[in-house]
Amino acid sequence: MVIGFVSGGGATEIAFPAIFAAVGGIILFKALARRKLEEELRRRGMPAEATITGVAPANIRINRVQQWTLHYRYQDAYGKSHTGSRIIAPEEAPKWNVGRIVSVKYDSQRPQLHVWMEDGADHTT
Repeated sequence: MVIGFVSGGGATEIAFPAIFAAVGGIILFKALARRKLEEELRRRGMPAEATITGVAPANIRINRVQQWTLHYRYQDAYGKSHTGSRIIAPEEAPKWNVGRIVSVKYDSQRPQLHVWMEDGADHTT
């Protein structure tokens, strides 16, 4: 009796893993770049007060639990208004009232880039 290996996939056997590796690499690269930006903004960003403008259910579920979106607005040194949002857990939603003042830091060259500084939870938009 002869036992052998028959391969019919050829290039497909290599292509699928390569595609998944490339996509994973892109995701990892973006996550690392975002993390670097967050650290830079925490160190050198311009501080600003942001005002909570809304808290509403989000179209995101984690473990079948609907999350909430927190919306806020801040002004840069030139008086231009910028907005941001972040996803929060449903148990956090009651503590974020509309009108509440929170802290952000933004990039002086690109003020639309900012990091959330409240309660030690960072979020860059």
